[in-house]
Amino acid sequence: MPLNVASISSPGWVSAGGSRVAAELAAPRATLRVPASICRAPCWACRPDRGRPAAELEQTLRHVAEDTTRLVRLTDQLLELERATAGQPSVAAAGADLAAAVQRAARRATYALTGTGRQVHLGPGAQVQVDASPEQLDLVLGNVVDNAIIHGAGSVQIAASLSGSAVRVIVQDDGAGLDAAFVPHATERFRRADAARSTPGNGLGLAVVHTVLAGVGGDLWLCSHSTHHRYPPAQHAQVNCGHGPSQPSCTVLTAVLPLTSPKPRAWRRPPPLCKRTADNSALGWKDGRRVEAA
Repeated sequence: MPLNVASISSPGWVSAGGSRVAAELAAPRATLRVPASICRAPCWACRPDRGRPAAELEQTLRHVAEDTTRLVRLTDQLLELERATAGQPSVAAAGADLAAAVQRAARRATYALTGTGRQVHLGPGAQVQVDASPEQLDLVLGNVVDNAIIHGAGSVQIAASLSGSAVRVIVQDDGAGLDAAFVPHATERFRRADAARSTPGNGLGLAVVHTVLAGVGGDLWLCSHSTHHRYPPAQHAQVNCGHGPSQPSCTVLTAVLPLTSPKPRAWRRPPPLCKRTADNSALGWKDGRRVEAA
C-alpha cells in the first residue's frame, strides 16, 4: 500500500516530527520525477545516435534505484517506530535465537562492505534465547550494524556476552567517534551529527533501536571517547556497557537484551488408576495406555 504523504500533516505525525518527515519524503519524491520522465521517453530517444546516450540513462536508473531505496527504508523505519511506540510489535515476541540473528547481521554487513576493503569480525558469541521476536532482533542488530557501516570506518566488530539475566551485543568500529555533546541526543528522531550530514541516512536508525529495546525490556548504550551514555529507561541497572574501563576513541554501541524466562508447565491432574463404568467393566491404565478388563 503506498504511503499517504498527505497524512503527514495530521497531529500524530506532527508531534513525532512531521515537518522533518515531510522534508525527508519531499526530496526523493522531487528527484524521482525528472528521472522517471526520462525513462518514459520514446524508445527512439534511447538510441545512441538520437536523444540521450545509454550511459546517461544507466546513471539515471542508478539514481532512481538509490532514491527508491531511501524512500522504502524511511517508510519501513517510520512504520516500525509507530508499532514500537504504540506497543504493537510486528510479530508476537516468543523468543529469538541471538546467535542466528548475529550471524544474519554479520552476513548483511559483509555483503554491504564488499569492495570497500573493510571487514567484519565476529567475537565471542552467546547461544541464548532473548525475549523478543526474530523480527525485532533483526531490526535492532541491523540498524546498529548499519550505523557502524555508514558512519564508521575500518573493521566492524560484533560480540555478545552474558550478564546475569541479560545479554549484551557490542558493535564497534574504528571510526573517529562522536562528539560528547551529541551523544545524549543520538536517539532523537531525525537528529544527526554535523559530521554525518554528508553521509546517507535520515536520523532514524538509533531512534528505532532505542524504541524497540525499551519496548522489549532492554537498554541501549552509546560510548565514544570519554563518554559512556545509557539511554533511559535503565531497565538493567546492573549491566554496564561491557567493553571494559578503557575509553574508546571510536563509537561503541551496546544493546542489552533480556533473556527469555522459562515458562512453568501447567499442572495437570493425573488420571485415575481404575474406575467402574455402567456395564460393570473396569477401565485402567498400563504403561501410559488405557486397558479394559472384564
